[in-house]
Amino acid sequence: MCANVCAKGVIEMRARAGSVVKRKGRGDGTKATWWARVTYTDPVTGKRHDRQRRAESKIDAKELVHALLAEVDSTGGQSLAKEHMTFLDLATYFEKQYLKPAEYVDGRKVAGVRSISPAMAAVKALKEHFGKRQLRGHYSRRHSRFPG
Repeated sequence: MCANVCAKGVIEMRARAGSVVKRKGRGDGTKATWWARVTYTDPVTGKRHDRQRRAESKIDAKELVHALLAEVDSTGGQSLAKEHMTFLDLATYFEKQYLKPAEYVDGRKVAGVRSISPAMAAVKALKEHFGKRQLRGHYSRRHSRFPG
């Protein structure tokens, strides 16, 4: 019987694991690269996930493994699951959650936006400019000056 099957016959999945790998370059004259790899099981769905990050050196890759494992432990893998989120996804979430007409209690605004049309116009312009760009890892200086 397999080591991952307990006495009751239920399969036990590994909670998480990390490793460091050195990969060859893809062409002639290209240097090898170091990679940090973390495998974890989603506690909600039971699905296994694999995340990899490139590192400058073996030491950096080991540090990345520890950082990724700490992130999996603290968030249950939820932050890594959202790593492919685009700006469009985030803007749509923002519109649904926060761009609502203002709600007042005793003359004080407690929720929503006072003037919704300028806020919607700003989000629309941002969506058109940034569109389907991924949020994680693709920020550069050219995006810091959005031509509003």
